[in-house]
Amino acid sequence: MNATRMFALGAACAAFVACASSEPGQPSAFDHSGGEAKVVLAPDGFGTLDDERMPLEAIVLRLRWRTRAMPAEQLQRFVVSVWLPAEPGSDELERRVLAAKERMLQELDIMDVGQVYLRVEGGGA
Repeated sequence: MNATRMFALGAACAAFVACASSEPGQPSAFDHSGGEAKVVLAPDGFGTLDDERMPLEAIVLRLRWRTRAMPAEQLQRFVVSVWLPAEPGSDELERRVLAAKERMLQELDIMDVGQVYLRVEGGGA
């Protein structure tokens, strides 16, 4: 991934997270009381949901099942963290990761998940 694209990705993630982050050492602005899920996206069409590797479609399906069972009030307190690899390896792999990120964000919006944040692995907040 070239430096310009990495900077743009980092800046976009920082801007997205800035509205809900707090100073280091301070409690997070996210309300985790509705539960949480960690999604790590990979450039091969797979990823992990809460440390279990599976295809992206399976991640979306499991999150749908989980969120459909929640009352609306809990759903607004449910937090999903979406992690992206810092160095996918090539422009093509970067394109795949960004496409997976966009898909995941669209699906979480459709599910009406109230709290989502993006992180870059090894890249801090």
